[in-house]
Amino acid sequence: MSSTEIVGALRRIKEKGESLEYANPRSRRALLHEAKALVTALEPAQDAVLRLLINQPTLIVSIIIAVNSGFFHALVNDGDDPKTVESLAKKIGAEPAFLARIARHLATETLIVETNSSDYAPNAASHLLRSPPMEGMAISMLEAMTPAIMHVPSFFRKTGYKNPTGRTPFQDALNIDEPVFKWALRPENLRLAKSFRVALTVKDGGARWYNTLPVEEILGRLTDPAAILLVDVGGNVGNDLIGLRKTHPSLPGRLILQDLPASIAMLNKDDLHPIEAMRHDFFTPQPVVGAKAYFLKTILHDWNDEKSRLILENLKSAMKPGYSKILINDVVIPNRGAGWYDCSQDILMMLGHGAQERSEEDWRSLIEGIGMQIRKIWDVAGASEKLIEVELA
Repeated sequence: MSSTEIVGALRRIKEKGESLEYANPRSRRALLHEAKALVTALEPAQDAVLRLLINQPTLIVSIIIAVNSGFFHALVNDGDDPKTVESLAKKIGAEPAFLARIARHLATETLIVETNSSDYAPNAASHLLRSPPMEGMAISMLEAMTPAIMHVPSFFRKTGYKNPTGRTPFQDALNIDEPVFKWALRPENLRLAKSFRVALTVKDGGARWYNTLPVEEILGRLTDPAAILLVDVGGNVGNDLIGLRKTHPSLPGRLILQDLPASIAMLNKDDLHPIEAMRHDFFTPQPVVGAKAYFLKTILHDWNDEKSRLILENLKSAMKPGYSKILINDVVIPNRGAGWYDCSQDILMMLGHGAQERSEEDWRSLIEGIGMQIRKIWDVAGASEKLIEVELA
């Protein structure tokens, strides 16, 4: 890029900065896009490639060491004042010389703040990395998915560089036959299963469909409080139902959380009340017939089209014509200009599940292929996932 183009990029940053609405995710993303374009123009291509090939893998190592050792807790506890490497090492039982190398690397990516040659202070990223959801994300991502990632080169050489249709790189790497979710429920994998459940609360910094969309327009308002308003199918710990109830406490109707027996057994029923917990495998017929809505939160991206059709068919059979609907809260990849989160998730789904993130065309093909139709795709401000409203054709 020429100096003239760089000056132009700086001008666009200034213009978008002056018109920035910080509370508006689109406004922030527009400014961030211009800032990244400037960085791309200024950074030599070789530096950018080396940063991806050398820095990113080793940074992952430093992050997981810091998470597992309790480094971020030690850094954040007792306030945000700078702390010496020696004092931090003593708190977590690490060798100071070893910890100094990890801390130095974390500081290069501003995950912590280097205040002196051996003093460090926390920042917003440090606080995030000591929170249970982000710790869960680090553990489940780095410890569960790393074997699959390391196995990728040999797997795709062997399969001829095609989308997985049978065994996945994850299954091949661990020499297992069951899907990831069943593997995670093995007793020896309990720590990873718990980490994954907590990690699901990380997405989009708390942006939720029920905070921004016209809920009563989408769900309707039931006149019978004993009627079933929403069934969260495969709903994990019930965060969406809990959030919906807190945000719209006067909304009438019962809320039901469904998940596998092992997942339901981990729940504290008192925390859920008045939400009802129910054991259910979504590959079997839906036992709740005639609910107003059935909710699928990032479920179908875990499964290929064949399995996704089965999940949807089971819901379709339970729906009341002219009344029931399915709400799919999932990524819709744009035809152009997809973001890093969507693309990263797409690759992870391929490696772990032989599945994918879908474009609007993919979603329509999947849903119309079983005799249903998309009524509307709602854009959820501040979230990667949209809300796809599906009804019987």
